[in-house]
Amino acid sequence: ALVEAPLADTLAAADELVDLASGDGVVLAYGENLVHAPAVATALRACRRLGELTHLEVRIAQGRPDSAAHLEAEWGGGAMFDPGAHGVALAMLLAAPARVTQVQARLTGGRDGIEVDDDATVSLTFDTGLTAQLRVTWRAAAPGWDAQAASPSGAVRLELVPDPTVELNGVPRTLVEPPPGLASPA
Repeated sequence: ALVEAPLADTLAAADELVDLASGDGVVLAYGENLVHAPAVATALRACRRLGELTHLEVRIAQGRPDSAAHLEAEWGGGAMFDPGAHGVALAMLLAAPARVTQVQARLTGGRDGIEVDDDATVSLTFDTGLTAQLRVTWRAAAPGWDAQAASPSGAVRLELVPDPTVELNGVPRTLVEPPPGLASPA
């Protein structure tokens, strides 16, 4: 089965997916659509050139969603639930092959009568000792999705919103042109 974000709306549902995936002959995969974005693919290749990362930061900022349902607890969560799931996936992709060993999160919300979080700060600790920082907010006046990664040998900067760009050590990288007709060129 291919699972897309949001992965699950409760911890019990996530545990159930893990249990299902441990069965004989069962393959459960997370299908992160960001993997196919030309800017992300370029940033991943650039990160592999850096070697083991010592710094990783992912930021996702945008305004509140248009749908009122996304602001209610019954939907399953707030900013961390979506788009935060994409930020976690991006951090894990950029840090690979390192694996997450610890997660700490601080979710805040309840402003203006909404029932879910509208701002989150997450620390992902990896088995290499790297601690990645993730910031997700629905409190931004203008949207911005970006990431920075560094090692002793260099740095990569990825910007997805508002305009997809990648830099390796301050030098812009050429992005592959996406096929025509896509809803989003990112």
